[in-house]
Amino acid sequence: MDELNLVAENVPLFTQIWNGFTQLLNIVGGLGVFIFGMKILSDGLQKAAGRRMQNILDNMTGKPVSAISTGLVLTSIMQSSSATTVMVVSVVNAGLLSLAGAAGVIMGANIGTTLTAWIVSSIGFKISVASFALPVIAVGLPLLISNRFKNKGVAEALVGFGILFIGLGFLKEYMATDEMKEFIRGFIQLIQVDTYILKFPVFVLLGTLLTVLVQSSSAAMTITLTLMSIGALTFEQGALIVLGENIGTTITAYLASLGANINAKKASRVHLIFNLAGVTWMFAAFYGFTWIVTAIIPDGTVLFGNADSALFQLALFHSLFNVTNTLILMWFIPQIVYLAGRMVGKGGESADSLKFLSHGYQEVSDALIFEAKRYLEKLSGTVKRMTLRFVELLDDGKPDVKEYMSLQQQDEDETDELEEELSRFLSDLSEKELSIDHHQQLNEMIRVVAELERIGDEALSLIGLWKKLAKRSIILESDQKKELGSYFHTVMELMNLVFDTVIYRKQEWSQEHFSEVRQRCEKQQKKIEKGIRKRLKSGAHVRLELVYLDITHTLASIKTQLNEILHGGLEEYGTPE
Repeated sequence: MDELNLVAENVPLFTQIWNGFTQLLNIVGGLGVFIFGMKILSDGLQKAAGRRMQNILDNMTGKPVSAISTGLVLTSIMQSSSATTVMVVSVVNAGLLSLAGAAGVIMGANIGTTLTAWIVSSIGFKISVASFALPVIAVGLPLLISNRFKNKGVAEALVGFGILFIGLGFLKEYMATDEMKEFIRGFIQLIQVDTYILKFPVFVLLGTLLTVLVQSSSAAMTITLTLMSIGALTFEQGALIVLGENIGTTITAYLASLGANINAKKASRVHLIFNLAGVTWMFAAFYGFTWIVTAIIPDGTVLFGNADSALFQLALFHSLFNVTNTLILMWFIPQIVYLAGRMVGKGGESADSLKFLSHGYQEVSDALIFEAKRYLEKLSGTVKRMTLRFVELLDDGKPDVKEYMSLQQQDEDETDELEEELSRFLSDLSEKELSIDHHQQLNEMIRVVAELERIGDEALSLIGLWKKLAKRSIILESDQKKELGSYFHTVMELMNLVFDTVIYRKQEWSQEHFSEVRQRCEKQQKKIEKGIRKRLKSGAHVRLELVYLDITHTLASIKTQLNEILHGGLEEYGTPE
């Protein structure tokens, strides 16, 4: 009997533990739905923005006001400061943005991310999920699966927006149970301290750990607002946690920079320094800021039909802090960049070294495309240098062919390595969920990479053919050198036109210019071939003329590859059909 009573007494305890465990799983599941919805929303907005995102990235500058505005716009589009900062690290890694410019964009991103708190405070806890989220999904889902609706990004964003608020509804529902409220209050009471000197670091650390755990400052902010909505946190505690979330969000960019070059590492440290500096001076100004916030939005104020003024107080605190932090620190960008450099050190690595960002933190497709383009520019630059080396040899009175061949072989090895790395990266990238626009760009780049590698092979062959002449102590006649040099420079003119239009995007496409240069190439090639046939009939040196013909055909092959680059893809540059 005693044994039966003992079992009966243990059942409620086991049930209580089990209920607590399932409650925790429900909250984690709700958070997962929220983060999943946010990711779909962010991806959809990026796809919907399409080329506008590329244009924003193209026009990034180092001017503080412009850079801050860029960060604000990007974060508003993507609804994720983490995504923006990863993109900034990526663009710096690609050598397309200075560290000073990166600092400005990061400051703007910190302001842009405050929009989440206002949205969640305004509609997240006032409107029922069923009456809001489900109709949004009902509109977006048919558009997403419809073949007639072309802008899938808009449809995806609508579905993501609905899923996001369903996740928020789950969080609100399962956190608001009596058991969970009691548990959360018990935990807060456990870490609560009376003195401000201890309270500040404890709650800031809590916010930092929360953001690191969920890997999203927006998700961490939403959890904080949810806890405030159920009365588990006061406004003061929530504000301190938000400061910690600003520190925790820097971990995403830091992890992304681990596999990047030294400047990208510095960019991630700029993010950390900026947010840490803000939290540091806020230690002295915290109560002044909370007084200003409560003076603007007094307790009990009704906004957007929501009587919970604490939520809007927290949203205002978040915005006011980040705007003020930006206004203060934007004047110290050079010092922040210098300190970031000191933190990273030299490390024996070139700032121009090309490394892709750490895998697993590359969720921003535009940033990935930018990195691929940077590799493409590097590859085209090496190929161009290899091709130009032939005319250097041609103009050299007494060339050391072995030295030229050695340099050419080094560059050939580099092009092979670049081609292999870029092809692998593009292949991995093609397996991600990208917009049709991005898939098209990837296919175009894959084709261009293959053609560039072939041009590199042809450039190596040019030096090899000259080596054949040198072995037999055969030299071209001055007229032949002049004729060949003229043809070579026309081919290089074509190369510059194609590269500047397709790869470097330095000029707009001109059908007339391209046709004129190509016709000149063909005319010069036919003239050279005609001269060779004429000299062979009159008893000229056969070996010399045949090698001369091979050189001409190799240049013609380079011309063909250039034509393929232009005609084979990259419709975004207005190339001909």
